[in-house]
Amino acid sequence: MRTSGIVIAGVMMAGLKAGTVVAAEAGPINRREHRQVRRIVHGVRSGALTNREYLRLQRALNRANRHIYRQTHDRQRQ
Repeated sequence: MRTSGIVIAGVMMAGLKAGTVVAAEAGPINRREHRQVRRIVHGVRSGALTNREYLRLQRALNRANRHIYRQTHDRQRQ
């Protein structure tokens, strides 16, 4: 189980490093998401988050992402 946490953390860190420049340029919402991902990665690396907790957080982030997508594509205008 510890090995899977290290693998997950490694994959997340690679994505985190790739998105650092983009997050810095894109505004407060992307900075917030960047901080959240960084906190999750730190939790996995330190062992503070179990694999099950990590999966629960990922599911919540995915759900929020789908919700945001639906809201931005629902053809409502101001």
